Amino acid sequence: MLGFFVRFNDWFTFKFSLTTIAFFDKLLFQTKQIFVSDSKNTAMNNTINKRKTRLIVKNSHENIILIISDIALFYIEERSVFVIDRNGKKFCFQKSLSEIEEELDPELFFRANRRMIVNINYIKSFSEYDRNKIKVDLTVSHPVSPIIISQETAPCFKTWLCES
Repeated sequence: MLGFFVRFNDWFTFKFSLTTIAFFDKLLFQTKQIFVSDSKNTAMNNTINKRKTRLIVKNSHENIILIISDIALFYIEERSVFVIDRNGKKFCFQKSLSEIEEELDPELFFRANRRMIVNINYIKSFSEYDRNKIKVDLTVSHPVSPIIISQETAPCFKTWLCES
């Protein structure tokens, strides 16, 4: 009888240890999933919170710091990106429009077309233009011919204006 008890005790200990290991393995996996999803959310929130508040632009021989909210327009002219500030001054900028667009707040800035990004605070008016396109007028003077938004992006532009 003692032999049976020893074998049963060994089997019980073995079974208990397998169950315990399985339990802790599952617990570890669930905890790991929570931390992984939290770190992904934190990384995403950090990207959202890393919106630029200032830009360094060039004006002939000096670098100037512009506050993002003072920028009315980004545009491309002859393969160079330029910035128009609230006073209508033109500055050169070293990044592409796609890179700039990723760093800007989408509630303030809209990619009007391949050549321009406009600030909502400097839009004076807009009107229908040639088959569902939109022509945008800014409050600042700028050297760019009319700012035209295509008929494909016109609904997005109107939604953006209403929601921002």
